[in-house]
Amino acid sequence: MKGFLDANQFSNEFNLVKSNSWVGYSFTGLNVKVPLLLAEDRKNEVQQLQSEQYSKQLDGKSTQFYQESLTAKLELSRLKLQLTAQEDNIALYKETLEILQNRFKEQQIASSELNRQENELQKLLSDYQNTKVQAWLFGLSYLNAAGLLGKLWN
Repeated sequence: MKGFLDANQFSNEFNLVKSNSWVGYSFTGLNVKVPLLLAEDRKNEVQQLQSEQYSKQLDGKSTQFYQESLTAKLELSRLKLQLTAQEDNIALYKETLEILQNRFKEQQIASSELNRQENELQKLLSDYQNTKVQAWLFGLSYLNAAGLLGKLWN
């Protein structure tokens, strides 16, 4: 709300030097601003704040998805290296087991030693299968975080 006081002069004729040709008047005024569209302003402000909040949430979600996909991809590459090492270990263990079986046939070692080595090979094969399952899970996790999981069924 604003108030003001003003004064003006006017004349019916344009004569600067003639006396009493100018008539003066003054007035007071009151300027009141009433927000008629207050609800509309509030609605726009709320929409803007919601839009900013949604944008921040979207940025946060995209960062989270990126981090999840990056983590899954790194874990997947680590598991692939581990699978390669396990495959090499299994191949070496199989060769060792063949040598031990030949020695057992020639009665150079006891059957308990051969059984122990076969159990170790079974453990290695079990660990290998578990690592493959983990690799599949991290692969699916990567596809999910990257938004590519739906492409498996299309």
